[in-house]
Amino acid sequence: MRVDGTPQLLGGEAVATAAGRAFTVDLGSAQAQVGARGAAHLSRGLAATAGAYRRDVVLRSAGREIDVRTLRQASSPALGLVEDQIPLQLHPSDPWDRRFLGEAIDVGQQLQSLVRPFDALLGAGEGRTPGFFRVALPALEREQAFDGSRLDAQRPPGETLIGAAIAVSSQNLSFGDRWSSIFAFRDQGAEWGLVALDQGVANLPGVVDLVNAAFGRLPLAFPGPSAAGPGGQLALGAGPGATALGGGGAAPAGGAGTSPGEGQGSNPGSGGAPPGPVPQPPQTGTPADQIIQPVLTPVVNEVNSVLQPVVGGGSPAPAPSGPALPSPGLPVAGLAGGAAGTLAPSTTTTIPLPLPAP
Repeated sequence: MRVDGTPQLLGGEAVATAAGRAFTVDLGSAQAQVGARGAAHLSRGLAATAGAYRRDVVLRSAGREIDVRTLRQASSPALGLVEDQIPLQLHPSDPWDRRFLGEAIDVGQQLQSLVRPFDALLGAGEGRTPGFFRVALPALEREQAFDGSRLDAQRPPGETLIGAAIAVSSQNLSFGDRWSSIFAFRDQGAEWGLVALDQGVANLPGVVDLVNAAFGRLPLAFPGPSAAGPGGQLALGAGPGATALGGGGAAPAGGAGTSPGEGQGSNPGSGGAPPGPVPQPPQTGTPADQIIQPVLTPVVNEVNSVLQPVVGGGSPAPAPSGPALPSPGLPVAGLAGGAAGTLAPSTTTTIPLPLPAP
């Protein structure tokens, strides 16, 4: 930047702020006039560009000029050429953008992040009628100008909802004029935070609150627990090649169920029930039995005395000396041929479960 009679930007970028009177900055192929109490983002490179943070800026080049409105920018790629203005191109990491429009940047990002999830939660054909948006935004009930002619069938419902939230948050002009200007600016590429500022919305976070509140008023098809995956699996006697059934769905053959408490199925309960009494250590027929059995048998009995009231609701009892049988009504795995299922309450079928290897 060189300052003598007229400030001149030799290259790069600069912010120009005016106090009580307007002044002009030379950008090479063009000149930018910053109005009183205005602020502009100026750049000089392959083109001369002027963006208006606050109040309007006039961009001139060889007798041609354009009045760049607030929150917009225009460029002069060559002497005598001035392009049409477009919405300000904001960069969240730019310190000047954040200094003047930080809140608008943050709100715009929050609103944009809501569009795709909102549209994904709608059923087929929903979000295309005035009644739908009146339920989402009760303030629209007071706007007689809001009817089917305002809705664009090609616009995602989430975009329409955000635009409507901005329209009811602004008091500029009439409702019809607000609606038209909101989507005209948005269609030019403006971020939602800029659109709200352009409509004179004083409480930008309030627009986010309106959109979030709309989620609670609409019949959105939130995914059920089964969409979270095959969680909450309970496998009795599971071993290599066993099939596990769980609250979230069936696991493929050869897969192992998740540990208790990790389930995300449709009925995970309080973390999953224990698979049944712990079997006694098997006899190996070797001298090692004389060492192993006296040590492990009391431990197994003690564990089963703790688990028995939880599993069966009865009094504590020593663990059986053979494999445990699954309780009626519980899903079982490890059936012959890799099948899995649920025992009916009246069944008397005995299911041999695999024992630990010696």
